[in-house]
Amino acid sequence: MFEHKAHKGSAFCKKYNLEELMYYEHYDFMQDAIDREKQLKRWHKDWKWDLIRSMNPELKDLSKPWFDKNDLKDIMEFRLSDEPRFNDYPGLDRFDPESSSG
Repeated sequence: MFEHKAHKGSAFCKKYNLEELMYYEHYDFMQDAIDREKQLKRWHKDWKWDLIRSMNPELKDLSKPWFDKNDLKDIMEFRLSDEPRFNDYPGLDRFDPESSSG
């Protein structure tokens, strides 16, 4: 989400200025998530909206509680930087679940 909010997570999100998380599903295995994503891409738009509204009827940004004021400042700095990806941006390892620092 950090990269998406900074417009560096995907070309699609950057092109359409998408920063809010309306729906998500959790999978233990990457292949299951990929299979589900492929399935959803074949769905009609109305079916997708119905699915989103079933989890999030108010269409709130589900990632909003994940970021505080300082995080949002870091996101804006990262957006304006020349760094292409999160892993290349120094000092933001607190957002990396693999990081030992936090």
